[in-house]
Amino acid sequence: RKFQRESNGVVMTFIRLQVGAFLVLLSLLSAMAAPIQIHQTGFKGAGSGYPAGWSVWSARTEIAPKTFVDTTHFRTGPGSLAICGNSNAAEYGGWEYVASGIAAGHWYRFTAYYRAAGLQNEALQVVARLNWRTADGKIAGQPDYPYAVTREGEWTRMNLDAPAPGRAAFVKVELYLANAPQATLWWDDI
Repeated sequence: RKFQRESNGVVMTFIRLQVGAFLVLLSLLSAMAAPIQIHQTGFKGAGSGYPAGWSVWSARTEIAPKTFVDTTHFRTGPGSLAICGNSNAAEYGGWEYVASGIAAGHWYRFTAYYRAAGLQNEALQVVARLNWRTADGKIAGQPDYPYAVTREGEWTRMNLDAPAPGRAAFVKVELYLANAPQATLWWDDI
């Protein structure tokens, strides 16, 4: 029995060493998982009137929301990305940003803050989507929809950790307002 207890102790020590080595390896891999880091705040209109790298999108011009940089509503630096329903019940669209340098299979963290006024159903009308694309612009996989929200004063933090699908080379960050004719939505600290 003494031999059995000693051998069990050796086995337990070996297992602890394996678990420790695994945890060290996992932490090293997670540190390498997201080679790009983008943080934007304090938005200012460039030559096009839009902040550098940002564009606006809507499926059709007749349902396009009003988009603008608002320097009176912001979280940390003057200037947020604003979307207004413009009294249009069919309104759907907003801001888009292309983040390149994505590595397929690596994990990425999306975090953005929003503030809204005039919404009827926040969960359905505030839309953030990560639209993964291949190098030639084709769909790389299913889009991811950040869903975890936390209220922080007047602003709401939205975040998601997601792996880039196979063949992904860039991600289109889409920040939309949906079917909210009387609402205004502000995005900041993206």
